Amino acid sequence: MTHPQRKFVVALLFAVLYGGVGILCWSIPYVRELGPLLAIVWLIVVRRLLGWMVVALGWAPVEAGEGQGR
Repeated sequence: MTHPQRKFVVALLFAVLYGGVGILCWSIPYVRELGPLLAIVWLIVVRRLLGWMVVALGWAPVEAGEGQGR
C-alpha cells in the first residue's frame, strides 16, 4: 500500500469510528446533553487507537536512525 493509500485508510477509519459514535450518542436523549464533552473525549480516544493501529501495522514512518540496528 502506498503512503497516500495508507493516509486514506486511516482517515476513513477515523471518520467511521468518530461519526458512528457521534450518531449513536446523538440518538440517546440523556447522552445528547453530554455531547460536546463526549465528542472531545472520543476524539482523543480514537486518535490514540488509530495511532496504535498505524504503528502495529507498520505504517508509521521510520525516523532516521531507528530500526536500523545501530
